[in-house]
Amino acid sequence: MLRSNWFQVLLALADAPAHGSEVARRVKSQTEGSTTLWPATLYRTLDEMSDSGLI
Repeated sequence: MLRSNWFQVLLALADAPAHGSEVARRVKSQTEGSTTLWPATLYRTLDEMSDSGLI
């Protein structure tokens, strides 16, 4: 099962590639502000997803 942050990042990247700050903005927008990916969390999540081959 995907972690919640991973799912939100995949949704944020579904339409187009984006840099980290844009991914964070998209996640916050698509969750109507209920999820904020702070830089440490965001980049750790992106690194883990990359290592897993998801992105």
